[in-house]
Amino acid sequence: MPWLLLLAFLAGLWVEGPESAPETAVGVVFHDANKNHKRDAGESGLKGIRVSNGREITVTNAKGAWRLPAPEQGEFFVIKPRGWMTPISPQGTPHYYYVHRPDGSRKSKYAGSSPTGKLPDSINFPLIKQKESDDLRVLMYGDPQPRNRREIQWMKKDVVKECKGFDGSFGMALGDITFNDLSLFEEVASTLHEVGIPWWMVVGNHDINFDAPEDQLSNETFIAAFGPPNYSFDWGPAHFLVLDDVQWILPESG
Repeated sequence: MPWLLLLAFLAGLWVEGPESAPETAVGVVFHDANKNHKRDAGESGLKGIRVSNGREITVTNAKGAWRLPAPEQGEFFVIKPRGWMTPISPQGTPHYYYVHRPDGSRKSKYAGSSPTGKLPDSINFPLIKQKESDDLRVLMYGDPQPRNRREIQWMKKDVVKECKGFDGSFGMALGDITFNDLSLFEEVASTLHEVGIPWWMVVGNHDINFDAPEDQLSNETFIAAFGPPNYSFDWGPAHFLVLDDVQWILPESG
């Protein structure tokens, strides 16, 4: 009997072991010297740069390579180091992440991520050199919260116009980027970008999918627009840690 049990155990390893092993994501963080957001010949990898999958953090090796466990779906992102910057999206937000959604986001009133398929052979993060002094000036905007396009125009007239020419490094929208209408995300971001600086976004309780069946799926539209709700970056002498503290609790039925 012991031999039969041992054989059964080994058979289980043979059949199930390789399939149950977690996937691994790999990539390179590199100096995007020509600023085209692609790694070209001669663009070197950057050593000692932190990369995360939202749970673990690793550090790139001498060639800029990194490796992390890959969940069935999740986000991978580079933690911007001092003196470097990520690409900026057309609406003015830092693009420092890769969203892994093999089958896309669950169908919802407001769209999430489209299907990304299997993991790429390499998830590469470009970084561009920039100067960052110890005199750090940041524009913080709490609760923009426009309900519609008319209110976005009010924000543009009353807030953005007054802040144009701000002599600082970047801005942060501190939650409630919209008031429940998530279709306005990109328009709000583009309007804020008119200030002339990049904007990092923080998720608020009015920025979630209220038709999500669980908290874990409530940020799909935010993630598709702006990236992970939990992230961090360095700028000048400071380290910024952004955390999602919004918990979506489904209303009781009946």
